[in-house]
Amino acid sequence: MKRSSLLSTTCLCFVALGGGAVSYILTTTPVLAACSPSSPTSGTASSRTKVTCSGSIRSDIGSYELEYADIAINAGSGTGAGVDVAVGKYSIVSVSGEFNGSFDGGLGSRLEMSNGSSTYAYLGIGGSAVRLQSSGSNSLAVDESTMKGIVTGNGRLTVSGYANTEDASEYNDGMPTVIEAQSGTVVWNVRPQPRTAFATVGQYSIMSGAALMGNGNLPLNLFNSGTVAPGTSIGTLTVTGNYTQDSRGALAIEISPNGADKLAVTGSAKLDGNLVVQPETGSYTSGTRYDILTAGGGVSGQFGVVDAQNSERLGNLTAIPLYDDPNRVVLALLTPAEASPYSAAQQQKVVSESTEASTRAAVRAATRTVQARVAGIFRSQRLASGTTGKGGAGQGPRAEMAAPGGLALASGAMEAESGMAAGGSGRGMAAWTDTSFSLLRDSEGIGRYSGWLNVTTLGADTRLADDRMVAGVALGMNYSDLTLEAADGATSAVAGTISLYAGYQVSDLITLDVQAGYGRAYNDSRQRVFGRMVDADYPSSRYFGDANLTVRKSVEVSAGAVKSVEFAGILGYSHALEDFETYTSSDGAKVALQSVHLGTAKLAGEVSAVIGESVVPYVTLGVERDLVNSNKGDAERTGGFGGLGIQASLTDSIDLGAVFNTNFGRGEEKEYQVGANLRYSF
Repeated sequence: MKRSSLLSTTCLCFVALGGGAVSYILTTTPVLAACSPSSPTSGTASSRTKVTCSGSIRSDIGSYELEYADIAINAGSGTGAGVDVAVGKYSIVSVSGEFNGSFDGGLGSRLEMSNGSSTYAYLGIGGSAVRLQSSGSNSLAVDESTMKGIVTGNGRLTVSGYANTEDASEYNDGMPTVIEAQSGTVVWNVRPQPRTAFATVGQYSIMSGAALMGNGNLPLNLFNSGTVAPGTSIGTLTVTGNYTQDSRGALAIEISPNGADKLAVTGSAKLDGNLVVQPETGSYTSGTRYDILTAGGGVSGQFGVVDAQNSERLGNLTAIPLYDDPNRVVLALLTPAEASPYSAAQQQKVVSESTEASTRAAVRAATRTVQARVAGIFRSQRLASGTTGKGGAGQGPRAEMAAPGGLALASGAMEAESGMAAGGSGRGMAAWTDTSFSLLRDSEGIGRYSGWLNVTTLGADTRLADDRMVAGVALGMNYSDLTLEAADGATSAVAGTISLYAGYQVSDLITLDVQAGYGRAYNDSRQRVFGRMVDADYPSSRYFGDANLTVRKSVEVSAGAVKSVEFAGILGYSHALEDFETYTSSDGAKVALQSVHLGTAKLAGEVSAVIGESVVPYVTLGVERDLVNSNKGDAERTGGFGGLGIQASLTDSIDLGAVFNTNFGRGEEKEYQVGANLRYSF
């Protein structure tokens, strides 16, 4: 069937009912046999046309002028059953039974295949979609056909038959073929006609939650964010083009003692994500090697995580991918001693990203909490002395409540509230406590994680040098618990920190603060490595420092209860190093984790207001840039931060605060925090 017969507004339509005589109708209006209504017209977005067809029918249904139509077809069974459908935009065609005809849909249209449906001949879905309505098995024969568009639903679509470049070019009008499987399972058994070689003409995308399997030849570039499983048992799937697998994709390879699935790529293969090994029952031998992927244009990258399902079938052997050949990936079955160095490398690769995240968040809490604390003390002194233009001590709100926390809102902990000063009524010493809960998440990469961090800090400080200097000590305790999504595992850490800090008031508007600290952490990890769960415990040492220059300017206002508005700019730099001790995991692998080394410059602006005598709301927005970064690429070295909070005074000596913070802009790495603090001045 040629596409031109589907597009014509004046068509020669023929009808065969129950195997009877054939009638020919020349018409410019769609006339449908065994359908109601038999001569439909286009609907609208608010009033769609309803068409119901049943029985053994064969007729062209509509043209691209039939829009906003819902067409339900019960095509029956038998080789003569079916219809040819060409519809315009935003039409839905629902088919059950054997659909021995064709579907050609306009923009936003959709072919819905219910349980057991099958189509033959031409499927040119363009900007439309095929939806698999059930978990049953649907089929599509693509003889002399091409396929483009998207596939959705939870069903299973088996694509079979032969196709060749000449037909694909004709039906495609020279446009690239693009298929996107958003869900469901597509079994691809299409093979090229022997007389014609395939040309690479577009892309087939397997999205997260979808799957592609089969033994055919796919004449497209293949992008995998779901699951690709060559063969229907053990077999070979050929990609005439390039293969790209992202961090969420998986290549599922079934192996037996005598062979394995294979993905054969004529172009290049770019690897990431998971390799899933599925061993059949049998007797496996150490040293067995399987060619599981070949690429004529070369292999780049590696699988991030390797998992073996039913790994007990391999006995004490471990399935390890080898990348020694630039044009292939070999799966080798190794003994525990042979697999040990590969296990160590795998553990280090998976854990490194989550350890950096927990280190970064904990150091933010330790440094920025103290930075905000020092800035708050000096601001309270300016208010108490009247240098902001509001008069002497005792006038206006509590001085310490006017210190909203500087850069605190950017941190991974409750640094914002901690910035409240130690009192503006002459008290020279103060004790304070700060706690927060942070949600951490990174949804890309082999070390992707999700979890939480709790940080609690206790501090005390005193004023020196005629109140132009402050010095103090802070003790911190944090606990993190992260799920390692790609490795089916988790990592947790308990750490204690101690830091010394000092601040100096350079002028009425400018302050400088510095901090240096040390921490000791005890870490625990559990992850699936090559199909087996592996446990490990290891300590680490953390060193950190921070320096900030803050410039503040207050402006008096007369707007109801608002007494003043303050603008601040903060320029700072923090540095952290966490060294992990070498450990031996439960599978006997000796692992030396990469140290986390971070050096971050930050620039922020903050606006706060003094309301009444004891309330200070504030908002902060800033940017940070890693000048030193041990694990991340350049695209993830820069991030943003922001937040808002409020502080209130309960008595002359007791203050409370609450805040919400967020960090963003580092790829898929996200951080959200809520927290509260309490301070007592004496």
